[in-house]
Amino acid sequence: LPIGDQAAAVAADIQARLEGAGTLTISAQTLDGLLDPSLQRHGPGGGPVPVVVAVKDAATVDRRVRDVCRRASEQGIRAVVGSGSGVPIPADARPRWLQRAGIFDVSREFEGLLKTVLSRSRVGRTPFTAPPVPEEFVDRAAEVERIRHELVQRGDGGPPGGVALAGRGGIGKSAIAAAVCHDDAIVDFFDDGIVWASFGPGPNLLDVYSRLVAAFSGDLPSFHSAEEAKRTLAELLATRRCLVVMDDVWDTSQLLQGRLSDSRVLLTTRARDVAAEAGTVVSIGPLPGPAAAELLDAHLPALDTREVERLTRKLDDVPLALRQANRIIRTRIDLGDQPQSALLKFVAEYDQDGLAALDVGDTQEQGSSIVAVFRSSAERLTPTDRGRLPRLARLDADVPLPLDDVAVQVGLSTGDAEAMFRRLASASLIEFDAAESRVRVPHLSRRFFQTLEEREKQSEAPFAAAPRTERPRIFISYDRRESERYALKIADRLTRHFGYENVFLDVSSIAAGSDFVREVEGAISAANVVVALIG
Repeated sequence: LPIGDQAAAVAADIQARLEGAGTLTISAQTLDGLLDPSLQRHGPGGGPVPVVVAVKDAATVDRRVRDVCRRASEQGIRAVVGSGSGVPIPADARPRWLQRAGIFDVSREFEGLLKTVLSRSRVGRTPFTAPPVPEEFVDRAAEVERIRHELVQRGDGGPPGGVALAGRGGIGKSAIAAAVCHDDAIVDFFDDGIVWASFGPGPNLLDVYSRLVAAFSGDLPSFHSAEEAKRTLAELLATRRCLVVMDDVWDTSQLLQGRLSDSRVLLTTRARDVAAEAGTVVSIGPLPGPAAAELLDAHLPALDTREVERLTRKLDDVPLALRQANRIIRTRIDLGDQPQSALLKFVAEYDQDGLAALDVGDTQEQGSSIVAVFRSSAERLTPTDRGRLPRLARLDADVPLPLDDVAVQVGLSTGDAEAMFRRLASASLIEFDAAESRVRVPHLSRRFFQTLEEREKQSEAPFAAAPRTERPRIFISYDRRESERYALKIADRLTRHFGYENVFLDVSSIAAGSDFVREVEGAISAANVVVALIG
């Protein structure tokens, strides 16, 4: 596979020499053809077919060569670099990936290249399972630089360790983690592999950790428990320099325990108590104003700058909310509205309806819906704390408020209020400055609390004079893979009329740590209406 200018002549020379030595060769212009599974069964000893990357000389070895060698090693395929004449790269100056692959000057070291490609020794996989950087990602160079230093070389001279990206839902933690995984310095440093696992509030840990182990072997192993899979992964990492990304971690029980030697863990979480377990916490905040405006008006005709800035502030400069607003405004324009009119209509709807204006109803995943993000954050709370959230709608937004004053407003003692606000801050729903005893409620959070308050009022009105025993108990059954977005919408509408306590939906009605099966069985037994969503 020739890469770079004047590499074709070197590739032809290598091909002629290999065929002269009795090997069958195939020349290609892209790697995909060489990685075809039907071809890869016919290598030395029945193993994979090795790939020789041809370059003009050692000085032309660049990122493209590295990426080809990495892609081959992801599948356990041997990749070796063959170069034309030129000044060689000293052995101690070669990056680890090039040391592993090997580079040979064809005119002087062909025998070494031939021996390497004919070797029947097994090539270990170098997995790379991180997702691509999102198309709408706004560069956050400062955060990426900080994380890179913490993972690779601590700025204070201390040893690098695990890093947790902590912040509220929708702030862009996962996108930043993906950008880190594709950073050249990170790819070069963690040259034994970068693997990614997504968790969320209720993951199957056995499946998650089994797939992480499978990334290194290509085969899905069979473990008896999640703990066994965790131990096996830790053993694999102990002899490698890998980066393990644990995305959207909700509970410390989901974490990989033990010392990982040269490997590192990068996790994203909105739970501050989970982040504290990682080692180094990097707080991820809102976008800077100009970047927020850029994301909001992306792919849109010129809009009034002041209106755009006002809307970004109302949306707390949170990337997920900005992308949703952008999509809604673009849809309005596509349907015939003038750009400025589309913007102002959305602003008016948001001022009137709050987060409901962002609930476009076209997503099933919390990572694509700011409403789902807030719901999932609230699920982490105890039923008592969830029941108190509507009271926070009375607080001013984006203003540091004295704890004593806030306690009075929400009807709690100072001690109870402080304990609650610590828990809400840990779930990234509000901000609490313990040193100054001050509470700050972001705009979006206040909108969420107002939504809860309004629904609470609406749910109480139809039954104000009715005994509680006369209210229907409704159980919603659904398939998370196919029906979750519809279940959430139906649950929202039903709770407006019948109240939260009379509508059971697993994701919002079962407290963290509860016995899931027991809670579901109890709710079904108590229900007199079951809404079953199919397909």
